[in-house]
Amino acid sequence: QRGNSWMLMIASTGFVFSTLPVQILLPIIGWRWIFGGITMLIFLVIILTLIFIPTWKVENSIEKDNGSLADIWKNKFFRSTIPLGLFNYGGMVAVQTLWAGPWMVRVAGYDPLKSATGLFWINITMLLAFFLWGYILPKITKYGLEAIKLMKYGLPLSYIALLIIIISGENAGAIHFTIYILTSIVLTLTQPAVAMSFPTSLAGKSLTSFNLLIFLGTFIMQWGIGLIIDLSQYFGKGVIQSFQISFSVYLLICIVCYFYFILNNKNE
Repeated sequence: QRGNSWMLMIASTGFVFSTLPVQILLPIIGWRWIFGGITMLIFLVIILTLIFIPTWKVENSIEKDNGSLADIWKNKFFRSTIPLGLFNYGGMVAVQTLWAGPWMVRVAGYDPLKSATGLFWINITMLLAFFLWGYILPKITKYGLEAIKLMKYGLPLSYIALLIIIISGENAGAIHFTIYILTSIVLTLTQPAVAMSFPTSLAGKSLTSFNLLIFLGTFIMQWGIGLIIDLSQYFGKGVIQSFQISFSVYLLICIVCYFYFILNNKNE
C-alpha cells in the first residue's frame, strides 16, 4: 500500500510539471520544443533505467508461476473491481487529466493561466496527499481499517464532492475539483488490494490486468464525457448545462459501480 501510494506521488510530480510550467513555457518556446524536451527526457530515463536497474533475484526458487491471466479474470474479487477500475477510477483520472481544465475555462470562466494555476495546485495537493496516504495506511490497517472498508466508507464522500461540483455549476472551480480528487484517493487502494488477493506469483499479472482497466477506462471516460457534452449541446443545451448533464451521467455510473462492488464484497 505504501509503495503504491508513493509511486502515485511520483506520478503526481509529472502532472504538476504538465500544468503551470507548460503554460508559462508555451509562449516562450512553443509546443514543438515542449514535446521535444519531453521526448529527450523519456530517452534519458530509458538509458538510466538500463544502466542502473537492479538485477531481479528470486529468493524462493520453489515458488513458480503456476497461474494464467484466465485465473485473474475469473477471480471473484477482481471481477468486483472491474467496473470501479473502468469507470470510477478511469473517470477520476479523466477528470484530473482532461476535464477539470475545460470545466474551469468554459463553465467557471477561468482564463488559461488561471486554469493552469488551478490544475497546478490540484496536483500539488494530490502529491502531498499521496505521501501522507502512503505513510498512514500501514498504521491504520493495524486497527482493522482494511482496504475494502476504507473504500466502502470513503467512496461516497467523493460522490458527494462530485455532486456539489455539478450543482454549483459556474461557481465550481479549482478548490471543488481538489476536494473531489482528494476524496477519490481511496480508489487507489484497489491496486494493492487486487495484488494482495492473489499468490505472489500472480501479483504481477493481477496488477497488469487492473492497470489495463484503468488506462482503458481513462480513455473511455475522457471520450465519453466529451461525447455527452457535445450531444447535449447538439440538442440545444447551453455549455454549463451540457457539462452538468455529462458529469451527472458520470456520477450515476460511479454509484452503480460502487453498489456492484459492495454487493460482491458484502461479507468483507
